[in-house]
Amino acid sequence: MSSQIPTHYVTKFTSGIRILQQQQAPRFRGAVDVDTAPEIEGKRAMYDQLDSTSMVPVTDRHGKTQVTDDVHARRVVTFKPAEKASMVDRADLRRVTNDPRNAYARSHIMAAGRYLDDQIIPAFFATAVTGEEGVGTAVFDSTDFEVAAVSGGLTLEQLLDARQKLEEAENEEEGEDFQWHIALTARQRNDLLRTTEVTSSDYNTVRTLVSGQIDTFLGLMFHKSQRLEQVSNDIYVPVWVQSSMKAAISQDVQTFMDIIPERRHSNQLDHLPRGQTHDQQLVPVGLIARIKPKNLGLITYFEFADSLHWHLTGVIETLSLL
Repeated sequence: MSSQIPTHYVTKFTSGIRILQQQQAPRFRGAVDVDTAPEIEGKRAMYDQLDSTSMVPVTDRHGKTQVTDDVHARRVVTFKPAEKASMVDRADLRRVTNDPRNAYARSHIMAAGRYLDDQIIPAFFATAVTGEEGVGTAVFDSTDFEVAAVSGGLTLEQLLDARQKLEEAENEEEGEDFQWHIALTARQRNDLLRTTEVTSSDYNTVRTLVSGQIDTFLGLMFHKSQRLEQVSNDIYVPVWVQSSMKAAISQDVQTFMDIIPERRHSNQLDHLPRGQTHDQQLVPVGLIARIKPKNLGLITYFEFADSLHWHLTGVIETLSLL
């Protein structure tokens, strides 16, 4: 037996790079009204609105036509560019088993999706920019469209109250543009999974306890997110009609991989999602309700920093409450 055998010990390296757990796709892009029209240019865009009107009874013969004013409104969204760029030195590529460039590209795409969510979420209850020149404001109506907090987390009664508020505001429910949505954290979904009406097949055709998921209930399409806004110990739950939230994108996500001569010909990965804003809600009052659960704890998430300089481009614009 030789005491020198350890000299020949080897180290096994695996192939491929595993991306650690994280939100991999945007959760809200398919749940809002996305405007990607190529003519969206400039630093901001304006969306015109028309409020409801009423007929005027005719009480005489051969009288004058009764002309009444129509109520016009406008919402303004502002573009805010964003990017994610990483640099890979050529010398590094000769010293590693796994080329990181593909993994970087995938990771940055995931970051772009989360960034879009982070523009949409604050806009649910943000103060909207209004008026002909975009100098007015409209605040979220917490008096008529907020469901009060109760002890014990999110409850079925709160969902029913939120539905009632949207129904009383005459929101349509037929058609893809008028789909009703709700976003929840894992804690709030767990609250509902403890509710008999949500999990029982007598009330719900989806067997939620089997899959551990809630897809739709009470006509609401459910979306999970750990990025919802927290105020004190409360995480606000948005309930909205799809057409009520506008996300304007002047340039969608693009990916570039370039060789930079002045950086010793290193590879630069560049992701560009341009102009994301989180200003307003693009719908009239009454298209968004807010549920206020009680004592739901903190939201925690991690941002991954790497040494690659790569760039995300795309201009995404904010939402607004019409």
